[in-house]
Amino acid sequence: MTPRRANRHGFTLIELLLSVAICMVLLGGLYFAVDIQVKTTRSGREIVDEEMVARAVLDLISRDIESTITLNHPFKFRKGNATFASNTSSAEQSTQDSSSSGTGSTDSSGSTDSSGSTGDASEETPATSVYLPPGVVGFPDAMNLYSRKAPVLTDPKNALGGPGGQGDLRRVCYYMARLGTPEEALVRYEVTQPLSAQGLDTGLMPQDDAAPIVAEEVRAVRFFYHSGPGGSWVEQWDSRSLDYDDLTPVGPPRAVRVEVDIEMPARPGKDPVSRTYSRIVVIPTGNVPSIQTRPEGS
Repeated sequence: MTPRRANRHGFTLIELLLSVAICMVLLGGLYFAVDIQVKTTRSGREIVDEEMVARAVLDLISRDIESTITLNHPFKFRKGNATFASNTSSAEQSTQDSSSSGTGSTDSSGSTDSSGSTGDASEETPATSVYLPPGVVGFPDAMNLYSRKAPVLTDPKNALGGPGGQGDLRRVCYYMARLGTPEEALVRYEVTQPLSAQGLDTGLMPQDDAAPIVAEEVRAVRFFYHSGPGGSWVEQWDSRSLDYDDLTPVGPPRAVRVEVDIEMPARPGKDPVSRTYSRIVVIPTGNVPSIQTRPEGS
């Protein structure tokens, strides 16, 4: 007697459809998970790139602000003895007093006899002034810094004081301009002769196509200046302004707040997004304005 074989039943149509549906749900969930991971990675990379651009821009501006040249004791330089960004010159009275000397006597008849020597006017000592770097001359959307920077020696002879050598004082300008770019970009311009007529004209922002662009991703820049303890943030600053005593220049601010708007190139089908980054830079040589109040009626 032979045993009966067990009949093997196949999958029904409903079971096949159900298994296919389950596989589609699993594959769809896996696809969406991978898509979310890719988008998150791409967004994170874009944010990192944007923050790297912002950090590089703020680091560059911070280094220039921290190296600002100013007077450690501005009260030693009174008005008339030192000139801040001015082409006028002041002469000491002693040069005029020492230019001539003599003696004279008058008799009873009214005639006058004199003897002495008078120097020629062309031999007088020329009037000179001590020109001092203005420090910080800032506006809401632009800033001028007179800072120290080590010169680059392209010729070893310049290190020995030969012709063509440059000093370590620079006027650094930050402003927005459209220089060969579709949108305005942040420009950093250096004036190698800051005490010349061009270097002292802080209201002139060079519109030179050769001016280096810091970053095309910067859409706007704003500067705010703090006067120190008890003060507040202001949108303009001029280190050449005089303090309450009308003698002492206020010098650079104690701190500068820099705000930049960064806009990275958008992906196809997406609108560009602008983010604001800020940093407060303290000036170690910033002067503290006098707490003395201006007398009434002056």
